[in-house]
Amino acid sequence: MDIYIDVLVLENTVINYLILLVTSKFLRIKTGGIRMLVAALLGTIYVVVMLVIPGAGFYFTMAGKIILSALMVLITFKIKNVKEFLKTAVCFYISTFMFAGAAFAYIYMSGEGGFVKNGVYYIFKKSDTNMIVFAVIMTLILVKIFYESIFSKSRHKNALIDFKIAMGGKELELKGLIDTGNSLRDPISNLPVVVCELQAVKQFVPEDLAQMVRSEDIPDLIKISEKLTSKDWITKIRLIPYSSLGKEKGMLLGFKPDKLYINSDKDGKNTECAAIICLYDKVLSSNNTYNALLSPDLITVS
Repeated sequence: MDIYIDVLVLENTVINYLILLVTSKFLRIKTGGIRMLVAALLGTIYVVVMLVIPGAGFYFTMAGKIILSALMVLITFKIKNVKEFLKTAVCFYISTFMFAGAAFAYIYMSGEGGFVKNGVYYIFKKSDTNMIVFAVIMTLILVKIFYESIFSKSRHKNALIDFKIAMGGKELELKGLIDTGNSLRDPISNLPVVVCELQAVKQFVPEDLAQMVRSEDIPDLIKISEKLTSKDWITKIRLIPYSSLGKEKGMLLGFKPDKLYINSDKDGKNTECAAIICLYDKVLSSNNTYNALLSPDLITVS
């Protein structure tokens, strides 16, 4: 089989670049495209050397490949310490294994054969563009599943996040805990739920609505609308069913704010999200470090 160097260089550079891009998305680290391109080209040069210089034995060893990976990571990302380097390297390998797995899955399903030469695997095609497209699509799907279900939520577990509620032209800044156990959603709109101390948002909530929360006897929407003096609040009210120890069929009274902003960015930027604020007439934090429990889904989408 003929091996086309130009095709090999192009395809390896594209794949290396995409692997580094996925790694940066995993870690939510912004890096320059030029830095990624230089690192991708370094990986491609390594493959070409393995192909044209069979006598360069060190290139085929695990140590040589680990050194290459380390150089690619250091070139792409501004690493501050050993711990950050190790975390970045692990994510780099995860991304690499995802691409490699997707590529071999394509080879298996398409019935294409292949061979290994000097540590590089080739399939029996002059161009494997279809394989690259398939690998990219599958990797993006895996990244979304892996990141949202594992990486993102574990990253923010027990983290405190600043957020802001806007109602009627007024804004209120609060601090919330990312609660991985908070999977509550509004059954109608499917929006995630923020469980918030009533005392923290009392300036927004009409007194008759607050009294219903304090009584822990939440009526249905019809009775709530009959009791409310602030009729403009009727469209904002939501009832969220929940289950907990000692209470199998509980009901939380909440409302949909005009705006909700989550500050989950290292640069301090706020991201607008949609959620339901559920009212809780007890203290959530004994030392008053936070006054709300945020759904991990809010951090994922932001």
